Amino acid sequence: MTDGLSRRQVLRLGALAPAAVAFAGVAMPTPAAAATSTLPDSVPSRKKGVGVARKADQAAYRVQSMTPAWYYTWAADGVEGVQDVAFVPMVWGGAWDQMVETQVDAVRDLAPGKRPVVLGFNEPDGAKQANMTVDRALQWWPEVSDLAALTVAPAPVHPFDPWPTEFFQRAAELGLGYDYLAMHMYPGGDAQLGLQTPEEAAAALLDTADQFHAAYGKPVWITEFALADWGAKVVGHNRYTPDDALAFMEAVLPGLESRPHVARYAWFGAGPLAATSLPLGPSALFDLDGGTTPLGEYYARFGAPAPTAATSPVQAGGAAQQ
Repeated sequence: MTDGLSRRQVLRLGALAPAAVAFAGVAMPTPAAAATSTLPDSVPSRKKGVGVARKADQAAYRVQSMTPAWYYTWAADGVEGVQDVAFVPMVWGGAWDQMVETQVDAVRDLAPGKRPVVLGFNEPDGAKQANMTVDRALQWWPEVSDLAALTVAPAPVHPFDPWPTEFFQRAAELGLGYDYLAMHMYPGGDAQLGLQTPEEAAAALLDTADQFHAAYGKPVWITEFALADWGAKVVGHNRYTPDDALAFMEAVLPGLESRPHVARYAWFGAGPLAATSLPLGPSALFDLDGGTTPLGEYYARFGAPAPTAATSPVQAGGAAQQ
């Protein structure tokens, strides 16, 4: 999802401790200790990120308040003023060659030489998103993969739909490479199937990530996820509560950290506009006034497990990947 919004219209929503962990050449500060915390001892996560799509949500202090290792904006440009957090550009894609060419040029102009990593097309199988045929995506893929040392494959609406299946098969036949998979998933429930418990939703996301990795043998970036009630059609009728969203986050984040094949993850919506989403409102990191929700406070404090005698700092902080 992102500008122009998508199938689920989610985007219509519209101090620091001295220790640091290196990420893609950027030092990421350790989060400040919270006044009250039930979290176990931890170190900064190399995996944790945030996505900030809408300009109205893009503020440096919001990005940095979540203590991420990385962030992205569904575009080639980052958020002005963000420091000590790695920015990862995206070639969003589009149904017209000129759109894609403009985005490729924008990423190429960011800095001399190749970027450390670039994200590929955003939901190219979505009619209200990049909306690209597999042929068009393959046509442009050499240009995208030439932009960075490491490339994240297109992020499909659903990882096992026909579009990604065909893309990955034909990319292999053509010898077109990528270093990571990208996955979007908003587990929870809808009007027909009812609701999963937060713990069931967390298990579903982790199982899907495992299956996606097993299918293609590449580590996974989960670039959009949150707990969602897709049956919510009226303001105030979301059947999940903020406590449910917190239970989901508490269940899923340790699983993401513990899986070596999950390279990066980014909770969806680091800005107040996310709070207006019908399906995702209880999962917002910020409220409508721009303040951090209890869920956002938890996400900001969350880190990788602290190293023990049997755990190296690299293992505790996540796989040492770009």
